Amino acid sequence: PALQTRVAEEPHPSGGRGFAYSQIYDLNVYNSGQIDDPIFDLARANRFFPSMQTIFSVKQEHGHSRPCRRTGNARATILRDHDIIIFLALYCVAFPKASAAQINAFLYRVNYGSAFFCFYTNSQITQAEKRIGLTRKAGSTTAHQAYLPINLQKRWMYWNLPYPFGIADIRVEDLIDLDECGLFVETADKKIGKAFVGNRVRQEGNYQKSEKWTLLL
Repeated sequence: PALQTRVAEEPHPSGGRGFAYSQIYDLNVYNSGQIDDPIFDLARANRFFPSMQTIFSVKQEHGHSRPCRRTGNARATILRDHDIIIFLALYCVAFPKASAAQINAFLYRVNYGSAFFCFYTNSQITQAEKRIGLTRKAGSTTAHQAYLPINLQKRWMYWNLPYPFGIADIRVEDLIDLDECGLFVETADKKIGKAFVGNRVRQEGNYQKSEKWTLLL
C-alpha cells in the first residue's frame, strides 16, 4: 500500500464477532432462493456465503437484514433516532414546560417493552434539546375553559336576560362589582419552559391545580 501503511484484514462474518455480510451477499441469497445450486452449497459449506436460514431469521427478528451498528455492548449516552427526532420534539411542542423527569417518563412509555431503553440523565436531555434547537425562556400558561360552549352560553345569559338570569333590566347604579382571585397553597405554575428559537413558550393549563384559597374583593 501507499506509504507502506498496513491495512488490517477484516474478519469474515462467519466468525460471529459482529461483522455482518454485505448487502451484495444478502441480495444474492434472496435471488438464489431455494434452488439447490452446487455453487451456493459449496460456498456455504466453506462459510463464504450466508445460508437462507441465517438471512430469514435475522429479517424475521429485526424486520431487515441490514448490518447493525457495532457499539461494544455500550448503551447510548445521547438521545438518537426516533427518541429525539419524533418523541422528544413532539412532546416539547405539546408540553414546553416539561421537566427532565417528565420527559424520561414519556420516553419510557413510548419505548415500553424495549430491552435497549435506559433512562437518560438531566444533562443528556438538555443536550438533546439543544441539538433540536430548543432554548430556555420564560413562558405563559393559557386556559381555554372560558371558551367552552356552556361558559359562552352563561356569558350571553348574563348580559341579555332579565333578573334573576341576567342583568339586562338592572340599572348600572344598582350593580355591585365583585372580583375574585385564587391563592394556591401547595403548587404553583412553572414560569420557565423551552421552545424553538423565535417562538414563545405557551402551554395550555387548567384554572385549578391543587387546593386553593379564594379571595373576594
